[in-house]
Amino acid sequence: ATTEIYTLSLHDALPICSGALSSLSQGLSAVADRIGPEEAARACAPAADTLAQAMGKTTDPKVLHSLSLGLAAVADRMNPEEAAQVCARAASTLTQAMGRTFEYRVTVHLSQGLALLADRMDPKEAARAQSRVASTLTQAMSKTRILSTLRELYRCLTLVAARLEPKEAARAAETLMQAMGRTTSSGALSYLSQGLSSVAARMEPREAARTCAPAAAAITQAMSKTTSPGALSYLSWSLSSVAAHMGPEEAAQTAARAAATLTRAVGKTTRPSTLQSLAQGLARLAAHMGAKEAPRAAATLTQAMSSTTHPDALRHLAQGLSSVATRLEPKEAAQAAATLTRAISRTTSPSALQYLSQGLYPFVARMGPEEAARIAAALTQAMSKTNDSDALRSLHQTFSTVLSKLEGSEKTRRVRSVVSSLVPLVGGNLQAGVL
Repeated sequence: ATTEIYTLSLHDALPICSGALSSLSQGLSAVADRIGPEEAARACAPAADTLAQAMGKTTDPKVLHSLSLGLAAVADRMNPEEAAQVCARAASTLTQAMGRTFEYRVTVHLSQGLALLADRMDPKEAARAQSRVASTLTQAMSKTRILSTLRELYRCLTLVAARLEPKEAARAAETLMQAMGRTTSSGALSYLSQGLSSVAARMEPREAARTCAPAAAAITQAMSKTTSPGALSYLSWSLSSVAAHMGPEEAAQTAARAAATLTRAVGKTTRPSTLQSLAQGLARLAAHMGAKEAPRAAATLTQAMSSTTHPDALRHLAQGLSSVATRLEPKEAAQAAATLTRAISRTTSPSALQYLSQGLYPFVARMGPEEAARIAAALTQAMSKTNDSDALRSLHQTFSTVLSKLEGSEKTRRVRSVVSSLVPLVGGNLQAGVL
């Protein structure tokens, strides 16, 4: 009876308020969860037809998006073949509406609606619809330099790119590459290259590599011409995305040039917000760094960590260092760990202790017994200097990992030292945790 009420309400709402249909259909979907599959399918089929009819009678993009949301909800309860048919009708309405406008907000709402329906459609039909949407989105991206617009269009492109055929993806990539060649804006390059990365994932690997190489070159060139830490961080993010589709050697060469730009910038500043952005950039490039670049980046990051106590800067520097740690040789890892250990010994700032110890954590696996003993001593001393719970937690986590590198008698001695120094501060609960 409840499903009949919802179905009748949907039909009654059709000539009155298209916007109300989405809420009613989602209510019907929720009720359908509590009845048998066959009954749910019978109840939802007329509701889906009503929603598809409503979509054909409005041109409001927000209403179309809302109705798509409702249709997706009830289609999930229907027979797959019937759901595919009604969603295909609705998708046709959306693609026709996209063909009538170049206004980006309309394009965004319609492409989001189509992405909702595509999962319920026949795969081939969904791919054809999504290719038309991708073409519209990439054309729109090539015609605007408004960053907020590019951001929304790029996000929509990532929704539809997963269903593109290689040929359609290549066409979309060509449009984006042409747009990248016409701009020098760091922000525009960033969003255009992110869009390129999303469609490159659907291209043939060799063609994707050929397409992404000039995009990477454009990004690294833009990085060399800006001093804005925010722009450098965003461009690094974009470069990492396109480098993922390039050959390993070519990606490493590109990352080396970008990393050199970032490490020079890190070495010239102590400003926390700048260090934060630059460290994020290095972290994003770490996966593509070669044997020469990773040690330089690690040395720069550890030096920066030893010269600041700002929590945000330390947090991101530690994250950047963690990203490059696994690409270091043992000797280089030991040098980075030693720099962090000295910084821990010099500070009493709770936030600095917290993030410096987090930065030290990824190096523990590379330590020998002697180095582990020295670091354990520094961590023990640091734990005795603070009663801040967050700092103690991070220090204790790193210390516990260091213990695994110590030999029997040295391990026992360090545990006893920590217990004796911490019991007066935090009581028996931490003693039990350390032991």
